[in-house]
Amino acid sequence: MRTLAADGTDGGSGPKPHSGSGPLAETGGSNPALPLGIAAVVLAIGGGLLFAARRKRA
Repeated sequence: MRTLAADGTDGGSGPKPHSGSGPLAETGGSNPALPLGIAAVVLAIGGGLLFAARRKRA
């Protein structure tokens, strides 16, 4: 006779944890200056466009 788990399953299926495995993801972002520089440029361009649009309206 099979016994069911509390959630109604047999408890034998589903993902199993892997013991001793490494990290799930390794990011290679060692220098944060490039993404921060890109973000600053994007914000500056957006601000300039917004300023130009508001100035053209007035």
